[in-house]
Amino acid sequence: MIPCGSVDRQAPTRLAWLPCCLLSTALVACLPGCFGAHSSTIQANGLSVQASQSRYHQQKGVKHFQRGELDAAGNAFEQAILANPNNGTAHNNLGLVRYEQHRLFQAATHFETASELRPNDPRPLNSLGMTLEAGGKGLEALDYYLLAHEMDPIHPLYLGNVVRTRIRLGENDESVLAQLKQLRFIEDRPEWIRWIDRQLALELNPYLDRGPAVELASNQQESLNGNSVDSVPGNDTYDPVLIDGSEGFDPDGGVMLAPPGGMPPSGQTSRDLP
Repeated sequence: MIPCGSVDRQAPTRLAWLPCCLLSTALVACLPGCFGAHSSTIQANGLSVQASQSRYHQQKGVKHFQRGELDAAGNAFEQAILANPNNGTAHNNLGLVRYEQHRLFQAATHFETASELRPNDPRPLNSLGMTLEAGGKGLEALDYYLLAHEMDPIHPLYLGNVVRTRIRLGENDESVLAQLKQLRFIEDRPEWIRWIDRQLALELNPYLDRGPAVELASNQQESLNGNSVDSVPGNDTYDPVLIDGSEGFDPDGGVMLAPPGGMPPSGQTSRDLP
């Protein structure tokens, strides 16, 4: 299924957001845990001992996270990864912990790893986009939002982040309008629906002088002043969302934490962005 109003963008290279000078450092730091030797394992209830241990620590980390115990949650997810470096769910959840701790570089690294280990899951890609956007990398974030949207074209969270980011970056063409209309058709979050309706009312009003250059500068200054609320993981306005695995039995642990969906704040003018 081709996403409505899709944008022709080249898929980002893995770790393209990572500065070259830091990539080698990250790889060296990862060597002991990520590329450790794997000996033959004993099977227990269909899972290897390592996978069973990883699952245990993963579920323990989720409980700590739900109680707001970030340090304990991070330690548990790290233990899950040590037991099974291929546990994509643990990498994703550790990324969320690191984001909550404002450690964006580490968060992005774990979300990137999770997306590689769970290639059919759009959630780590969306989380990586949110993290990059929080670090001021809007263009790079949009690439990952688009990838998540292409994997699940009818999920409003991913299309919402695509449209919101494109408007924030100053894009205003027919494809943006088409995506707004598609988002209105599939969206069910009340505040998002109100925001979309305001955007469509403005876009479809032929008598409105939008003043794009002045408006864009105003939005950028507003963002610099900290007056706009971005849809990023860890935003104080929202609680983290617990997402159950929908693909049946998940050897990673069956539960993946995901950053909350972006939501336009109430009380803003019609052209303010979420």
